[in-house]
Parts: sequence; C-alpha cells; structure tokens
Amino acid sequence: MLYIIMRRAILSIIVSLFMLSAPVMVYNFTGVMSEPLFFCLGFFGLFLALVYVRKKQKVFLWMSAVLTGLAFVSRFTGVTMIAAGSATILLFSDKSIKNRFWEALSYISLGLIPFVIWTIYLRSMGGYPGQYTIPAYPEMVILLRSSFRALTETVVGWLPWGSQLGAGFPRHHAMFLLALGVGGLLILLLTLFKQGKISFRSAWGKPNFQLGLVFGGFNLVYCIFLLLTYLFVEHPKPVLDVRMLSPLLVGGMLSIVGF
Repeated sequence: MLYIIMRRAILSIIVSLFMLSAPVMVYNFTGVMSEPLFFCLGFFGLFLALVYVRKKQKVFLWMSAVLTGLAFVSRFTGVTMIAAGSATILLFSDKSIKNRFWEALSYISLGLIPFVIWTIYLRSMGGYPGQYTIPAYPEMVILLRSSFRALTETVVGWLPWGSQLGAGFPRHHAMFLLALGVGGLLILLLTLFKQGKISFRSAWGKPNFQLGLVFGGFNLVYCIFLLLTYLFVEHPKPVLDVRMLSPLLVGGMLSIVGF
C-alpha cells in the first residue's frame, strides 16, 4: 500500500522490513492479541482513504470507512482511525466544501455502524463496553502525569540512542520530545515558506506530503485519546505499555517517510 501511495519501491521495501523487524511489532504479531487485527484493519483503511483522494472512486472511500469501523470494534482506540480517515477527506479532496463535508459525515456514519451493532449485541447479552468516571481534581492531575510520563518514556525509548538519553535525562523526556517535534515542524514550515505559496499548494497535493500529514495527525489524536481514556475509563483500565503505544511507532515512521 505504501508503494501505491508513493510510487517508491525501494523506500517502501525498507520501511516494510523495518516495521517487520521492530521488536515491538514482532511481539505484537507473535502473541494472541488484538493488535495484528487492529493494525491490518486500521492502517489499511487509512491507506485506502488516501487512495480515494487520488483515484476518486467511491469504492475506496466505503472500503476505508468499513475497515476503520471494524478497527474500532477490535479496539476502542480505533475511533482515532475513523477520525483520521474523515479528516483525510476533508483536507485533501479536491471537491467542494459541501461535498467534502457530506463525504466525511458519511464516512463517520458508516464507520460507526459496526461498533453500534456490536454494542447492541453486547448489551442484549447483559454485557457492557466499560465503566467510566470523572476523577476529582488531585487524582486527575496524578493520573495525567503518570500517563504522560509512561507515554513519553516509551516514545523516547524508540528513538535512536533513546535508552541512553532516557537514562541521562530521566526527568526530561517530555521536554526532549517537545523540542524534537517543534524543531521538525519549524524545519518543515520554513522549507515550505521558502519555496513560496505556489510550491506549498503543489506540496499539499502530493501523495507523500498527504501521507506524512495524515499519519502525523493520527499520532496526535491517538495520544490525546489514550490520555483521556486513562483519565476517565475506570474499567477496563488501559495500560499504557509498549503494546498499547505501538501504533505510534507505525504512524510516526509513516509520517517521517512522507515528509
């Protein structure tokens, strides 16, 4: 799918081999867990949304919505896939604003249907999707700090020499990631600004730029969703371990490749 979007065979092969050999991906795909299904459904669905933007064939749009919707059923975090897919239509489609809006709304509606059916079935069997609560002020701050610390420590560990950086600066993971992200964003914006408005519009329509922006946006939404679920979900309580955060590795790699 990466080759279909970017048309770069060697780069697609290198990225695929890297993802296949990453320890966290090997761990995910060799255990009896829902991650393999979530990865295959969700990321394939987002790729199809990008294919729809290029080919403008509705079958890719509906297939993308169905796959991201099934990803939502496999894991609650799949709702971020639906959000990223609808945002892809809104941002990169060359249709009118009205048509973009209705297509994005249709995408969301179709993507939610599998989850609604599953929820109705679950409740008919006497089950429930989860228990939720609003923690008090001191507890809320503690939960946010612990979840954010777990997230930043894991992400820093994925970076080159991340273990050494984490050991040398154990209390500055967040600042390091923030500096890295802001620096990368500034370099990208300065490069586009230097090229001028026409070049920026041209880059906006290129598949690699769209790929980078879509999966970069997905990572941001995924992080926010994880922090909110850790804060408000009482049962089953999410565990922010490497397995839960592994979609960030895939999204980050695809975003870097795109940009």
